[in-house]
Amino acid sequence: MNTYKNYTTAILTEKQKEDEDYLMSCIDRAISELVYDKEELKKAYNYYEGKRDKDQYRHLEDNYGVGTPTSVEFIPLIRRHVDVLVGEQLQNKLKPKITCNDTKTINSINKRKKEKIYEEELQRIQSQMQSNIWYALQSDEEKQAKQPPVDKVTEEAIAALKRDMEKSFVSDYEIAAQNVITHLIQSKRANLNYKMALLFQDLLIAGQCYYKVKLTHEGQVPEIEVLSPFDVFFEKNQNSPYINHSTRVVVRKWMNRQQIITEYGHLMDADAIEQLEDEAAYDETHNIYYIRSSSGGIISNIDVTIPGSSLGDYDSDFTDQTLIPVYEVEWLTNTKIDMEDGVIGKGYRVDPYEGVRIGGNIYLNMGKSEHTIRSVERPYEATVSTNGISYSSGRGAAYSLVLATANIQDKYDMLHFYRDTLIANSGVQGDFIDVSQLPTFLGTEPAERLMKWIGYKKGGVALVDTSQEGRSANHNTIYGGFDDTVKGDAIQAIQLVIQATEETCSAITGVWRERIGGIEQRDAVSNVETGIKQSAIITKKYFLLMDRITNELLTDSLNMCKISYRKGIMGTIILGDKSSKIFTVDPKNFSFTDYNIHIADSGDIVRDMQKIEAILMELIKSGQTDVEIIFDAITTESITEMQTSIKDSIKKKREENNVAEKLQQQLEEAQNQMKQIQAEMQKTTNELQALQKRNIDLEEKKLQIDYTLRKQANDNTRTFNDSKLEMDERKLELEKLQMFDNNPYNNEVKTV
Repeated sequence: MNTYKNYTTAILTEKQKEDEDYLMSCIDRAISELVYDKEELKKAYNYYEGKRDKDQYRHLEDNYGVGTPTSVEFIPLIRRHVDVLVGEQLQNKLKPKITCNDTKTINSINKRKKEKIYEEELQRIQSQMQSNIWYALQSDEEKQAKQPPVDKVTEEAIAALKRDMEKSFVSDYEIAAQNVITHLIQSKRANLNYKMALLFQDLLIAGQCYYKVKLTHEGQVPEIEVLSPFDVFFEKNQNSPYINHSTRVVVRKWMNRQQIITEYGHLMDADAIEQLEDEAAYDETHNIYYIRSSSGGIISNIDVTIPGSSLGDYDSDFTDQTLIPVYEVEWLTNTKIDMEDGVIGKGYRVDPYEGVRIGGNIYLNMGKSEHTIRSVERPYEATVSTNGISYSSGRGAAYSLVLATANIQDKYDMLHFYRDTLIANSGVQGDFIDVSQLPTFLGTEPAERLMKWIGYKKGGVALVDTSQEGRSANHNTIYGGFDDTVKGDAIQAIQLVIQATEETCSAITGVWRERIGGIEQRDAVSNVETGIKQSAIITKKYFLLMDRITNELLTDSLNMCKISYRKGIMGTIILGDKSSKIFTVDPKNFSFTDYNIHIADSGDIVRDMQKIEAILMELIKSGQTDVEIIFDAITTESITEMQTSIKDSIKKKREENNVAEKLQQQLEEAQNQMKQIQAEMQKTTNELQALQKRNIDLEEKKLQIDYTLRKQANDNTRTFNDSKLEMDERKLELEKLQMFDNNPYNNEVKTV
């Protein structure tokens, strides 16, 4: 008797949940209640892979035993619609932005931000003080030769510093997570872009996609496994679209014995291995295999009734192999615990449990999950590791683009069948000929006469021998014409219906012919652009849903990296074609933080990049950026890189223009100063010339005065000398008279 029959409602202790019977009962019940053959998905993947039941239109091809010249071929219609959406998704490279959302980390970030602002302020003040001290120690001559330092430590500078720090500050927590997620995206082991393409393809084909992030070895990149929609079964949580919020999940895998031992051998004892080798371990209830093809689709409808039977023409590698179903089961239970953080009373903690059943009798790895990811803010909550989403309203079946257009695909193939059959059955225009009436002179045998007569008729002459016995001249009764050709209007009518069918398919999927390259010469450019724009709006919901899946996948991968890199990591990130960055992650800045991952809307990225490219051309024409930036913009992988490159180029060009403007201003100032100096020199020269002229005039005047003075002096000297000579002569006369007056007392001549 199963003691744990009502385990879903029973409140068991953790010790009771470790009981082997309890764990086995949980696994068996989940498999029996959730696992079923998803027949509704077979047609979706078959139509994507271009496969149809060969007997579906056998009655048309056989034509009741008579046969037809053509068969009903599968001409892919919906696949190109799916592939163009997947291709657009692949064009958008992942550039996620990461933020922290737990209170403890946010407080640490704010504290560090304030410390960083204080450090920058202190550094500015110290730099200014050094400049002031250096200037104060200079001599008076050096101070006069140099300008005093400008005081930059002002309220405006501090306010600008704080504003810049608020915008550009990135914490160590965010840097660590960003480096880890970038390393994960570039990892060859993760192969994230290919996995995302498979998930999007499953979402469009089946209306559902699933994945699982597993930790294989500590210190390595976690393994991201894309699961087949045929092999994932869950108990849906009506309050959440995500599968990891379900209470029970079963993942089925088809593996041979060697694969089972390789993956689970370390968990198996000798009895389990012996049981695996001796018994078929085959589940006869579910015997349909699903194999993912190289194109990403899943080849289905491979019915295997006994172990070891062939899988047909789909994949020869799986022929004559005994594939055993392996069930990986996860479920959530509630455990009553004492609440912490001052909460009064008792509460419940959600614990994930897991187990593996191989075939029907081998049970492995049963118990509480070892790698449980819990939020720092919500430590009592947990989810299962399997995740994904179903594109539905929550009540009905998942919405599949392929199944929504399956009837149109059938009509499309039938139209081609009838068109080709009509063309194949088409004949020619010809004549009815009475062989007995052919001219006998053309030959002895009727065949010979007929061939010669046809040859003459091709040359424009239809021979008639009225002399021949029984031959009359009434040509209308002897030769009658017929027309077995197909009229062009009939072919054109079918072709118009085929075109209308393609347009109906585009109306359902939202991928119009302009988007898949179906552009005709008569189409106007504006009409094509409008069609592509409207198509992007209609299909935007698919990309939005894929962005949510991408967000979940990166979050789950980042959380698993917290466990894998709990001792830290040193890795390399490729920054471009010529550079790379080596980074290290400290566990204290990574393993104990809750993160939010933001991804830009991929549906708008292409349109925004096209707008930026158009603006870039205008910037190049106006000279605000260099032509070389266009090569970086064309080869960039994301809109963020494009924006960064253009902004850096504009900033660089602006700085160059500012330097050029400053140099131009300095040149103009120098030229103005030169003009002023030249004007002053001209003025000085004029003044000098005036002074020289005045000096010459003064010299001339001086010479004139000197000449006048000298002439006056000479005249005075001459007059004096003449007067003196005259007096001397008169004196001489007087002396002469005194000497001859015979007066002894008058021997001396006296002058008055």
